[in-house]
Amino acid sequence: MRSFFCCGVLGSVALVACSADQTSPADGGAADVVGTDATPSDGGSDVVVLPVPACKRGAPFGQPGYVSWSATDAGASGFFKMPVRFDRTQQLAVFNDNGGIYFANRAGLGSFVGRRPLPNPPKGQLRSASLNVAGDKVYVDVDNGADPYSIHVANVDGSGNETVWASRPGQNLFFAYPLPDVPVLYALNGSDPQPDPILRFPIGPGGAAGAPAPPKGFAKYTEFLSGKTRVNSVVVSDDELDMYFGTPGGPDPSVDAQLYESHRASASDDWNQPTPMSYLNSFVGFRPEYVSYLSGDGCQLYFLVVGNDTKLYSAEKPPK
Repeated sequence: MRSFFCCGVLGSVALVACSADQTSPADGGAADVVGTDATPSDGGSDVVVLPVPACKRGAPFGQPGYVSWSATDAGASGFFKMPVRFDRTQQLAVFNDNGGIYFANRAGLGSFVGRRPLPNPPKGQLRSASLNVAGDKVYVDVDNGADPYSIHVANVDGSGNETVWASRPGQNLFFAYPLPDVPVLYALNGSDPQPDPILRFPIGPGGAAGAPAPPKGFAKYTEFLSGKTRVNSVVVSDDELDMYFGTPGGPDPSVDAQLYESHRASASDDWNQPTPMSYLNSFVGFRPEYVSYLSGDGCQLYFLVVGNDTKLYSAEKPPK
């Protein structure tokens, strides 16, 4: 497990400081995977190890770089229709390719190669997908008629049956985004109109979905978004101090596709007024439309630029 500094408590889950790789927890049980409850099967305490930001958190992101894919793998239409997500090492990608869920790998900073489908995928119209903390399950946004745009969970290796993870009557849930290292998942409410466009789900014992709620204090910005645009994607840092979301523009014709950011000083504070990240436009020539992935420490952001050719970019904040 990677090791980082952080101290505190998140719900019933302890946040601890580590200065060396932690392969066995202090409770003496099996090596802790970032936990989902206070009493894991080994009888000890779950340990959540959060990254120490290696960047200037308050600084803007720098010059984005294009994330390359093997030419033999990137030929299908709709390859980047939906955001691309990663495991915590950023060496495994999961994405929607023309209605199917696929994986690809890379070594180091090279191109992603070896596009392969998710075995035994959920039935229905598939949208975005995300890997869970352990990397053995994938959350998929599904519209199968019975549960319109609900969030399903399936095993990465195709074993077992996929199940509905979260579904809300009268609401379309999509863009499931589990945080890389803590038991929390963010999702979007796609109902029209879009009240509480962003929802926060705690992940409870056994990986079950807890009761969702809007991000703290974010409800007061619903009017700010309503009638101007819709939220189509969201990513959040592990400490839940940095939030970035995408908008496709419209129905107000004066509003273009745009990325927004919101921050707060502590997890007990309200989120502040979202502001557009207009400076990214000048870097890439087209307006970014979707956020894809945020590193747990909040230092690296992946986003999609929709122009003549939709492309994936990565930008980093300056080092400390």
